[in-house]
Amino acid sequence: MVELLGVSKMDDFSKIISGYDADGIMHQFEISNMIMPGFSVWKAEEMEGGYHFEILVKPEKNQAVAIEHLHQKILTGLGYKTLTHVDLR
Repeated sequence: MVELLGVSKMDDFSKIISGYDADGIMHQFEISNMIMPGFSVWKAEEMEGGYHFEILVKPEKNQAVAIEHLHQKILTGLGYKTLTHVDLR
């Protein structure tokens, strides 16, 4: 697909990123990229399951910037604690 679109695939990036959530628990994510006609999909999937983040950009755009946005999205997502356990007994 990369050849058909006339863009280069970026392979020089960290395949694993780690971050801490609001409770101080570390999460590890596997980073992957898929290029399709019209857009490039950057995915971060938690290795233990759970969190999943994506960024969509045009293939001709700067992919290094897309990776930075994905990293920021992960850190922002981990920084919010939206669910709490309440014992109703």
